[in-house]
Amino acid sequence: MALENAYHVVSSLGDAAMALCAITFLAWLLRVRDNARSLSGQPPRYAWPWIYAGWIVPVANLWMPRGIVADIHRASAPGERLPRAVTAPSPRRSSNASTTPYGTTPPQPPARQAARVPHRKRPGRPSGT
Repeated sequence: MALENAYHVVSSLGDAAMALCAITFLAWLLRVRDNARSLSGQPPRYAWPWIYAGWIVPVANLWMPRGIVADIHRASAPGERLPRAVTAPSPRRSSNASTTPYGTTPPQPPARQAARVPHRKRPGRPSGT
């Protein structure tokens, strides 16, 4: 019984820590977006509710968070390329079709080389068998 209660306490603390981190991140993202808007003087592509809803609305959560971060980068650093972490690889941009979602080539196993061991005659055996 005590172990079960301890499990629930630890689980609740973990949930609270995760919620606090999510709220802090979203508040930070909203402030960064506002700063980028002030620097560029242009309105952002997505309205402010999408800062929050873009993470939880099904299907939209597949591209909206990346779009928000990409807009922030473009507004705050015009003319600079997006970092690799924000840029998704596509077959049109990459000549290597075997890239990971992070734009890197997956590690290849080392080439196996056949070890050539010279044939030795064992003492006491005839050479014909």
